[in-house]
Amino acid sequence: MSADEEVKSLTEKLRESDGCISNAFLLEIQEFQRAKEDETKLRRLLSANDSLQHGKVSCIPRTRISILKKLETWALDDQSSCLFWLYGVAGCGKSAVAASIAQDLKEKGRLAGAFFCKRDDDERRSPQRLIAHLAFYLAQKNAEFRGALLRSIDHPDFQVVKEFTPYFGFVLGKPLSNTPNFLSEAPVIFVIDALDECISSGDVACSLAQVLAKASWVKLIVTSRDETPIRASLGNPRIEHNLFE
Repeated sequence: MSADEEVKSLTEKLRESDGCISNAFLLEIQEFQRAKEDETKLRRLLSANDSLQHGKVSCIPRTRISILKKLETWALDDQSSCLFWLYGVAGCGKSAVAASIAQDLKEKGRLAGAFFCKRDDDERRSPQRLIAHLAFYLAQKNAEFRGALLRSIDHPDFQVVKEFTPYFGFVLGKPLSNTPNFLSEAPVIFVIDALDECISSGDVACSLAQVLAKASWVKLIVTSRDETPIRASLGNPRIEHNLFE
C-alpha cells in the first residue's frame, strides 16, 4: 500500500470513529478546565507573597540539634499527639527552629505547608490569612477535604464574609465537618510560627484546637511566646517545650 493509500485509509478510520474520539476528547478538556478553575479558586486563599519560610532563616548547621531531633521524632511518629507547642521568650530562636523543621519535613515529604506570622505585616498578622493558608495546603493533601472546601467557598456568602469566626467556618469548620476524620496515609504536618504576633491569637489558637479535634489526619507545630490566651486555648493532648530552658 502506497503512502497516499495509507493516509486515505487512516483518514477514513478516523472519520468513522470521530464521534467517539470527539466526545472523549471533549470530556478530557472539560475535566482539565474544571481542575484549573478549582485551583485558581483555591489559590485566591493564599497571600501574594507566599513562600515556605517567608524570609525566616534556619538554624546554623549543627546547632539546636536536641530540639530539632525531638521535633522530627514527634513529627514522624504517626501515633504521637497532634500538637507540638514550642514556646519561649522573644529572640530565643523559635522562628529559626520553625524554619529548620519546616524545611526538613518538606524534604521528607511530610510537610503540608507553613505560615510565619509577623506583627508588622498586615498579611502575616491576619488570622484570616493564617486560616486560609492552612485550608489551602490541607486541600493539596486530602482530595475529600479539597472538594468540601471548594463547595464551601463557592457559597455566595463567602464572598462578603469579613469577620474571623464565619470565615473560619467557611474555609475550615464546614469543610472538615464534611470530610472523614481519617486519612489512609500518614498525617500531614503544618507549621505555624510566632502565633502570638497574629491578631486575636487566643481566638486563633482556639480555632486550631477545633481543627485538630475534627481532623486526626492533621498535626500542627506551633511556636509562640508563652501567653495565657494561647496556652489556655490550644487544648490537649499536646507536647510542649520551653525553648529558653
